[in-house]
Amino acid sequence: MKVRIQPAALLLASGYFIYVLSGLLAEGTWDDDCISRYYNTRNAFSDYKVWISLFHRPLWVILFAIPVQLGYWVVPVIMSALCAITAYALYRSAKIKGQQHAWFVIILLLFQPYFFGVGKDALTEPLAALLMALGYWALLKKQYRWFVICGALLPLARLEGVVLLAFWAIPLIRHKQWKHIPFLGAGMLAWNIAGMLFSASADPIWLVHEVLNRGEDPYGEVSFFAFMGRYYYVVGPVTFLFLVIGLLETMLQRKFDLFIHGQFWCGILLYSILAGWDTARSGGFLRHMIVVGPFAALIALDGFNHTLSLLQRARTRRRLAIYLAFVLVICWIWFRNHLEGHHEYTDTFSWINFPSLVVLVLGIVVLGFLSRTRIKMNLMPALGIGISVMAVSFTLITEHPGASINPERQALHEVIAIYRQTDLHSKALIASHPHFLKKINASQWKKNDVTRHNLLKAQEGTVVVWDGHYSTPRKGGLNNTEIPGLGYIELFRVLATDNSYSVIVYEKKDRATTDDVEDRLNELMAAIPTSPHLYFGLARHQYLNKNYQRSEQNIMQALALDSNQFVFHLMLGDLAYLDQEIEKALQYYTKSIQLCPRQMRVHTIMGNLHYQLKHHESAVNAYTDALNFNKNDVEAYLMRGRAHQELGQIQAACQDWEKAKELGHAQAKKQFARYCND
Repeated sequence: MKVRIQPAALLLASGYFIYVLSGLLAEGTWDDDCISRYYNTRNAFSDYKVWISLFHRPLWVILFAIPVQLGYWVVPVIMSALCAITAYALYRSAKIKGQQHAWFVIILLLFQPYFFGVGKDALTEPLAALLMALGYWALLKKQYRWFVICGALLPLARLEGVVLLAFWAIPLIRHKQWKHIPFLGAGMLAWNIAGMLFSASADPIWLVHEVLNRGEDPYGEVSFFAFMGRYYYVVGPVTFLFLVIGLLETMLQRKFDLFIHGQFWCGILLYSILAGWDTARSGGFLRHMIVVGPFAALIALDGFNHTLSLLQRARTRRRLAIYLAFVLVICWIWFRNHLEGHHEYTDTFSWINFPSLVVLVLGIVVLGFLSRTRIKMNLMPALGIGISVMAVSFTLITEHPGASINPERQALHEVIAIYRQTDLHSKALIASHPHFLKKINASQWKKNDVTRHNLLKAQEGTVVVWDGHYSTPRKGGLNNTEIPGLGYIELFRVLATDNSYSVIVYEKKDRATTDDVEDRLNELMAAIPTSPHLYFGLARHQYLNKNYQRSEQNIMQALALDSNQFVFHLMLGDLAYLDQEIEKALQYYTKSIQLCPRQMRVHTIMGNLHYQLKHHESAVNAYTDALNFNKNDVEAYLMRGRAHQELGQIQAACQDWEKAKELGHAQAKKQFARYCND
């Protein structure tokens, strides 16, 4: 008997394998929420609050409280399976609706870049997407009981899903399933009752108060257009192109599906509103948009089928050409640049986003041209296979296993390498960063945070890993400048490549002398003689103790091991500046700036050095760079004014002195009064 493998089954199996493999190979989770959710869910049986937490979401805790006891590896295994089920539900729905090439919806969903990236991790958006897909499948099969169950569970995965439940009630009303409508609120009711029972106040509207009293938003407001203006990055060029075509054809043909199109547009509007509402704590995180990813995939499948249909008729090719041109124009205007950290739009042109769309459009144009020639060909295999390969390739390139490694995590990895290879790993540990704790396989998070209480009660030899994110006063920690005063010595520090973040490692050692610190660093260097950061730690210690000659020797050794660390060049510049070697200092500072432009202090120093050397134009440029990072740098305004004066640019000088005067600089007031009062 010959067994025929269905394309959908092959795609689902392949997609699941790629998801799991990518998840297991990932160098880091999508974001730190994954790790905190994992650690807290592991403690769910000893901390009842986890089960009702707004952050952890009851549905995720219910599904994973037992599996995560085995370790984080179960997360990508199970989450990937849930994503595959989501894709299968969409495929079955497309078949019921009679949509052609239903198998293609699997590609259009699973290989949306953000769905692929988020779908393997400990986040709740994929659970909401799963319920959306299962609910729609149940609706099409007229299995209203299962439809209502999916709707009732939706807010337990994503609380904002309660807003979308209005679209779930409409088909129940339309099909006169009145008895099922009240059960859409069963999940919210159960959650509120659980919170009421376990809260100290027995608040009958506990959930409402929890939502309204979540405290200060750590993210702040973002633009209302933060989601709409970046949606291309969420779904990728393939799904985006066909999504737009599907939406345009829907409007043209007036075939509006309220459950699909209504929730899609309402979801985008909802998240756009939440992004600009600082108490919603959404932070403009684009991963929230994958909740409506299943609807985007179904609309894109319509768009794909419309594209095939438009290609095959001469009179409709012009309409398709207009669609393609429209998508290219809006993508060139809004989506051509690089997106940093899955969130921040930059000024850097991306050589994969817009060019991929151009290649896709050109491929469709070529196939359209071939369909008009004597070359007889079935468009579907060529277009379907080509576009599938592009969708998968684009996503695997943009969401590779190291895609979540930002400068902050890279700095942590440098620290982790030293921590593991020295005796530091055998000592008591105080640390707050979840990524650090996960990478060293710590059993718990929030057990020994970097707090004053924990630092004071720590035993001799305790290692402290302070970081500029989770160890700060904003997160309940303390400033790194306070730690030495509590009986700790600084061993070494690592700065992020963009100078936005630092990690500092301390050790508890009361009454330590300068020699004790150097001896301890030499012990660590004996274990890892090729670590540039340990040489930098020793050099910095010697610099602070004014042993400049030995400091220079060690920083040169660090530089020989890694010449791409901007801070090494910075320290050499500082040493040369102390010796009044102006040209030499400028060389080191310039190299440091080339490696990391984000250094306001260095730009100001370079301006001063150029001014001393009478390089007044270079001085103006350096002060301007400093002011680009800090508009209130009063000294930079004063000195740039003097450089302008030397160049004979009195009007520009007066503008700078006026600004410095407004900021309260006494010397600027004198300069302005002397040269600018005519």
